[in-house]
Amino acid sequence: MGNLGGPIIKKEGNMKKHFDITPFRPSKPNLMSIVMGVLGEWSRQYKRDLLPIDSVYHGFRDLSKKYPELFNELYFTKAGNIPYSKKLEDVLFFLGAGGVISVENPKFKYYKISEDTAKKIKSELIRDFGKDFGITVSTLAKYFDTVIKKYSLAEESF
Repeated sequence: MGNLGGPIIKKEGNMKKHFDITPFRPSKPNLMSIVMGVLGEWSRQYKRDLLPIDSVYHGFRDLSKKYPELFNELYFTKAGNIPYSKKLEDVLFFLGAGGVISVENPKFKYYKISEDTAKKIKSELIRDFGKDFGITVSTLAKYFDTVIKKYSLAEESF
């Protein structure tokens, strides 16, 4: 059995030597990788670092309709005028906790992605999943951009 990504305690005789903390890297892109890739590639391609939160939910709802094989874990309900997905909320929370995105503005209307982070996302995802996945993420980001422009409630950001 291989390393599943958790800490491995190396033993030397009866003594614990040290922890080998190896991050878990799935063998194929999971939902978090795809969402992270779309957000990072959108930010990188369109040179924007602020993304209206409401548009993110609209964007991924429409992406899940157009590409159900990639977003089969996302189920949306209506919360007023904004589609809502608990799974997407969880993914966005973990991306925030990991420092990939942040909510730094006083009204909590935007996610922020730094330019450096967007560049790192692209290179790491290509390293982990190959150039074809990089091309897929670019295609998704282009479609995502058309959707968020359509649904954006914060016109001044575009």
